[in-house]
Amino acid sequence: MDALGWAGAWGVQLAGQTFVCLALGLWAAARCDRTPARSHAVVLLAMAAAVLSPVATRTVRGLNGGLFVGPAPPTVYRVADDPRAAASGHHRDTTGELLAAAWAVGAAVLLVGLGVGYVRGRRLVARAEPVRDAALLANLAAARAALGLRAEPELRSSPEVPTPMAWGWGRSPVVLIPDEAAGRADGVDWVSVFVHELAHIGRRDHLTTLFADVAAALLFWNPAVWLARRQLARASEFACDDRVVIAGKSPVDFAVTLLALRREALVPRAAAPTLIGSRAGLKARVRRLLQVVDPPARLGSVWAAAAVGVAALIVVGLAVAQTRPGPRPEESSAAPSVLTAG
Repeated sequence: MDALGWAGAWGVQLAGQTFVCLALGLWAAARCDRTPARSHAVVLLAMAAAVLSPVATRTVRGLNGGLFVGPAPPTVYRVADDPRAAASGHHRDTTGELLAAAWAVGAAVLLVGLGVGYVRGRRLVARAEPVRDAALLANLAAARAALGLRAEPELRSSPEVPTPMAWGWGRSPVVLIPDEAAGRADGVDWVSVFVHELAHIGRRDHLTTLFADVAAALLFWNPAVWLARRQLARASEFACDDRVVIAGKSPVDFAVTLLALRREALVPRAAAPTLIGSRAGLKARVRRLLQVVDPPARLGSVWAAAAVGVAALIVVGLAVAQTRPGPRPEESSAAPSVLTAG
């Protein structure tokens, strides 16, 4: 960490804490890879810990807390009318201020990009036309019943989306499909497709994705945060695929559906989060679906509570693992408070 000394003590501590939280989260997520819902929760908690640890550390430092006791702060005497002290003020180190400004600009650009993406998504949903096809609406209702989803989703079509996607912002969730999807896509099990999309809404993936994007914007300088963000998206897709299997659908048939939809979306028409995703992601999902034997385990309330507790302990541990100043010795009454330059 000495190589980062130019960043200042606080910058080194910030980089170290965020990296530790994210690295531990990625390691634990890899151990939970067989249960994507748990892997998703672990990465999400790791990103939350990476954001909260510096805040908790600053709070503890402001309260003069810390697990370790350091030397007492030195007594500083002011020298009045010293021209050398005045001259030295013109050569102060501004590295920290420049780094803070660079961070603010980078985070602002990424956050503005998130806002622009949200506006584009709202406009896309507003331009989409309601679907009147009775068979597709019946499949959507069957998927909603299979998941026990309380919210009543809308089904809309748009020429701007290449494959089905879900929009969870607003009073009612919306499932978007390409125009004339029912007539073009052969071999598609629409109930499985809608179960997957509604599972995103039921899991509140739009909220967790937003949090991950904000965390990535704030910690954009840390490469581990982008790995965590990618792992979160991967685990989210796997977890929704699992919901299709838990709903009683054949994983092999759903894999065939994904490949059929991929064939219909070879020429993307809009940049949007869709059912298919990247080619590499589709390959990993199809391979995983073909290896599913039994419905995978769910998250579990006890496991979730334990994971939250561990994340909280890590945040608190990192916050108190710092040195607090020792007690200041009693100053001698004869000690001068101001020295006059002679």
